[in-house]
Amino acid sequence: MASLDSQLSDSDKESIRENDGTSLVRFHHSLGTWLRNTWRLWDKNELSDSLVSEGITHPDDISMLIITAYWYHLNRVDFDIDEYRSEQARKRQERLKRLREKNDA
Repeated sequence: MASLDSQLSDSDKESIRENDGTSLVRFHHSLGTWLRNTWRLWDKNELSDSLVSEGITHPDDISMLIITAYWYHLNRVDFDIDEYRSEQARKRQERLKRLREKNDA
């Protein structure tokens, strides 16, 4: 988090902090792209390897985890990676269920 604290502008931090936390995906194409490219999340490295070992394998998912954890940091709320991972798995299952229902209709 210290790296983002030093690299992001105060207005960027404020924009993230003021988000309600449920629509952080709006940062996917801006901050997320910057994270994936600058932090080389597409490559094998210590950060991506550690998150892959946690079951977060795609660079898009890794960048969203970082953005979410940073939102928690800015709002001084504890971040629980296990809870985050469970919530993402639940959302993924809901999306798959909707797709199956749509294809069956």
